[in-house]
Amino acid sequence: MVIGGYRQAAMRLANCDESEQPAVLAELGEAFGHPVQLLPYRDAPAQFAKETAQGWRVVYTKQESGEYAWYQDPRFSEEALVFGPLPPLPIPNVPTRLALLGGLGLLAGMAFYLLLRPLQRQHQELEQAADAVRSGRFATRLQETHVLSPSTHRAFNRMAEQTEAIILSQQRLLQAVSHELRTPIARLRIGLHMLARSDDPSGRELRADELDHDLQQLDDLVDELLTLARVSDSVSGGCKVQTFWPTLD
Repeated sequence: MVIGGYRQAAMRLANCDESEQPAVLAELGEAFGHPVQLLPYRDAPAQFAKETAQGWRVVYTKQESGEYAWYQDPRFSEEALVFGPLPPLPIPNVPTRLALLGGLGLLAGMAFYLLLRPLQRQHQELEQAADAVRSGRFATRLQETHVLSPSTHRAFNRMAEQTEAIILSQQRLLQAVSHELRTPIARLRIGLHMLARSDDPSGRELRADELDHDLQQLDDLVDELLTLARVSDSVSGGCKVQTFWPTLD
């Protein structure tokens, strides 16, 4: 943008007559806000020759009177446009700089918070869902779309589904156990009652054989239920479900 202004100034100066150059230079000085001169290369500092040889069109030099901008334009073979002394750049004081730094830090903090807010909300949803499953609401699921980390929600939903399947399998197994054990236990209770009231030795022996037969059936039933538990374990995805059975003395 600065070079474009210097180029337009050189074009304006090149299109005027030599007699008009002082007036044009004064007009350019008013436009730029500082003096504009057309000086020969021999008056330029050594820095100008060195940097223009490297391809630079504008060379900034510092002298006792201030900072100058030397502009080399191909329209002038032996002269350069000199702008300056340039006005110093405004440097804010310490309180202003601290205020600017504080404002930038505040903006950066707000941007960081806005970026992390969705992730924090997703973490809270995951924590709430985990608490719901822990309290017994195994049908709890998380939304898998329009989230920052859908893989985490999918993993949680798979875990919840598998946990629900295992719990339902255990409930069905316990219901089957309670139903299947009720009949042989009732027969054992009746057999013990009749054995206690029988005075006939042959009758007591017959009742003992019947009790032993009922105990054998109960033992076979327990084996079948354990086999059913192992099959249910394999179907539920390989999760081991440990079941404790009371011992019958």
